[in-house]
Amino acid sequence: MRTEVTRLFESRLDSGSDLLDLYSTTQFFPNAELAAIYGITGVTGTAPVATALPANIPRAGLLGTAAFLSLNSKQDATAPTGRGKFIRENVLCQDIPDPPDNVDTNLKDPPAGVKLTLREHMDMHRTDPTCASCHALMDPIGYAFENFDWIGAYRTTDNGKPVDTSGSLDGKPFTNAKDLASTLRALPAVQDCLMRNIFRYASGHRETAADMGELATWSQRFETGKHQLAPFLAEVAAGDGFRTVSPAP
Repeated sequence: MRTEVTRLFESRLDSGSDLLDLYSTTQFFPNAELAAIYGITGVTGTAPVATALPANIPRAGLLGTAAFLSLNSKQDATAPTGRGKFIRENVLCQDIPDPPDNVDTNLKDPPAGVKLTLREHMDMHRTDPTCASCHALMDPIGYAFENFDWIGAYRTTDNGKPVDTSGSLDGKPFTNAKDLASTLRALPAVQDCLMRNIFRYASGHRETAADMGELATWSQRFETGKHQLAPFLAEVAAGDGFRTVSPAP
């Protein structure tokens, strides 16, 4: 799974490749074992192979990989809150506060004899006003991935009932994970966050107010270069913002 993520990123280094396709591409790099999880036939061996995803499964991009889906799950259950939190913090660069120390984060048992999907069960939890505000930011995004279990394999039911993957991201509706991926790819906030993450990696620190001018320059170069990663990184490495370091405050 880790190797596939590396290969997925490396494929964006090809000439003419759009880095933003990282969120919406349907070409993955599974080996035989991973292809079985994805429902792909014809892949053999242990080496990753460039392969098109089945069109009938709503999986796309980095957020459709088994690596993302399994890392943001529990050992034997999906975790919509964790998946949604990852997107808020790492794809949109938004801060989600930790729950108050005195809040019980365990889901209450459903009524006796009632079978619920995890989404239905979690919606019960969100009726608590101390939980609702933060969970409203994360859970609806995470529900988009409920078609994928805790290792990222496709499913259509949860606890014997059909899963519901519809929702909205800040007012933009989606029907499933693939639809959400297309929505994210088109959001200016996602491109802005991508620039921030590259800056943090390149500079070794989180951006400050003094860095906003440099980040704006980076974003302009990225847009002018049609989101091509290799020439953009070459410009970044040649720029003053990368080659010089300000004194520590």
